[in-house]
Amino acid sequence: MKVKVINNTSYDIYEEILCYHDITINNEYLVISIEYEYYRIINENAEPCLYEQRLFEITDSSIPLDWIREEKGDNDYRFSPLEFVKEKYFFDCYFDREPKILEI
Repeated sequence: MKVKVINNTSYDIYEEILCYHDITINNEYLVISIEYEYYRIINENAEPCLYEQRLFEITDSSIPLDWIREEKGDNDYRFSPLEFVKEKYFFDCYFDREPKILEI
């Protein structure tokens, strides 16, 4: 799946404006997981981060056949590769730079 940035500003819970400087308007990004109302993409800093879906338009809606749907309760879900599901805290481990996760 691929998406293109149409807006890189949003609001936080206090209605303060947030500007995402790590994604560029009109750039296309590969979606590496879909998590409820968010896409996880590899941003301009080469980090796999979550962004609100409303910041993007879909340019390629195909979802890889080997992705797994994981129900997380209260209408919360995630579509992602099996590797992300196997390791419960995959992205926490990624940002902690754990070697076994970085190999994936």
